[in-house]
Amino acid sequence: MTVRDYDLTQVFDPSDLWPNENDCPDYPIFQNEQSRMLNPPFSRQDAMNSLMRIRYTLNKGTEDLRPPSKGEAEEAKARYFKSGTPTNWRWNNLGLGHLQPARLDNDDADLIVTAVHLRGFIRKIDAKVDRKLDERADRERAARAALADYAANAPRVSAELDGLAEAAARHQQRMEDEQAFYRTQELRRSFSELQTKATNAANTLGVELPTI
Repeated sequence: MTVRDYDLTQVFDPSDLWPNENDCPDYPIFQNEQSRMLNPPFSRQDAMNSLMRIRYTLNKGTEDLRPPSKGEAEEAKARYFKSGTPTNWRWNNLGLGHLQPARLDNDDADLIVTAVHLRGFIRKIDAKVDRKLDERADRERAARAALADYAANAPRVSAELDGLAEAAARHQQRMEDEQAFYRTQELRRSFSELQTKATNAANTLGVELPTI
C-alpha cells in the first residue's frame, strides 16, 4: 500500500479558483447579509489556526507534508469528488458549483473545500498587506526623491534668485515710477479742471478764490 505523503489541504489551488485574490470570499462565508454583518471575518491568525486543525485532521496528524504534484492533485480530486450539483451552498459560492462529494458520508471532501477557502482568504489578507507595504515604499521613494531634488536644485535656484533680486527691484521701481507718472498726469488734469471751475465760480460771485 502506497503511503500518501502530500498535503490534502493543498489539493485545490486558490489561484485557480480566484486568479484575483480579492475575489476570494471572506472566511467564514454566510448565506445572508445579516449573518455576515453579525460575524466579522476571521483574522489571519484565526484563519491559520483553522487551517492547521483541518490539516491535522485530513493528514491524520502527520505534519509538514509536501504539496501534491499536479497529477496527485487530480487523483485526489477524483477520489474525493465527482461531477454534479453540490448539496452544500458554500461550494457553489466558492466557485465549485460543478462538484459534489464522491460519497455522501465523506466529510474529507468538505474539509478539502474549506481548506482551499481558508488558503484563499489568507492569500487575500497577505496581498492586502503587500499592497500597503508597496504603497508605503512608493511614498518613501517619492519622499526621498523630493529630498534629493531639493538638495540638488535648491542651491542653484536660491543663487539665481539672489542674482535676480536687484534686477527685480529695478523692474519694480520702474513699474512704480510709471504708475506714479500716469497718476501725476491724471491728478494734474483733475486739479486744472477744479481750478478752472472754481475761478469761474469766484468771478461769478465777485469773491476771491479760496486759498488752499
